[in-house]
Amino acid sequence: MRLLGWLLIIVLAPLAIAFAVANRGTVSISFDPFPLALDLPLYLAVFAALALGMMIGGVASRIALWRKRARDKATVQAAETPHRADPPPAGAVLPPPVV
Repeated sequence: MRLLGWLLIIVLAPLAIAFAVANRGTVSISFDPFPLALDLPLYLAVFAALALGMMIGGVASRIALWRKRARDKATVQAAETPHRADPPPAGAVLPPPVV
């Protein structure tokens, strides 16, 4: 798994560097209802959007993992707890045993 990660970095790093060198032009990013505008190089805006998307996806997957672990823990605890059948109500007549 580590080898795959290193291979991915070795392939993607030069591509990211080439993208950054080729897209040094400035773009204006404005947050429409607010009076905030940023002038950034295009590559920085794209990399920031990718990083933000990865962070949001990581948080979402972490929340899903926490929920799954809690569900699994509750299932294991329920399986380990001995289950006792409720006793018949008082005055109930049980059917005769089948022979």
